Amino acid sequence: MPFAQERVAFLSLERERYFAAFFLMKRTHNVANKLLLAF
Repeated sequence: MPFAQERVAFLSLERERYFAAFFLMKRTHNVANKLLLAF
């Protein structure tokens, strides 16, 4: 069943992208907080 394998690979890729976006958002949020505290 190559279709099922492709689907699993696609879902894991989507999850990786979601986690990367979440991590980036959190890091950007932290930087924004530091900038706000600096001013």
